Amino acid sequence: MKLTDTRWVLLEIDGAPAPRGNKGRYPELVLTAEGKVSGFAGCNRFMGAYHLTQSRLQTGPLATTRMACPQGMELEPRFLQTLQSVDRFRIEGDTLNLYDAEGHLILRFGKSSTE
Repeated sequence: MKLTDTRWVLLEIDGAPAPRGNKGRYPELVLTAEGKVSGFAGCNRFMGAYHLTQSRLQTGPLATTRMACPQGMELEPRFLQTLQSVDRFRIEGDTLNLYDAEGHLILRFGKSSTE
């Protein structure tokens, strides 16, 4: 499984099952081979840059659209802050695990079935 050009859908955040955002959608992200990251944060779309070195992955700064949504508004800042604290990654099968600098698993994604 490739890190880049794969749509990753959030499964867990800080060890808990991922909550659904607006319209029942889970947050997701795509990292391109050109160093860009984008996706859905729970209410709004986000975009930005990332830096990759071996197993290290850092994102940011990130920008978002600014819509208000009936669902996902509380999830979005938590997801984006957690995403920006990522330090390392590991791919295991169809799962992308993201870790903070202390080695704690903070985000777990699965490969989207709608690619």
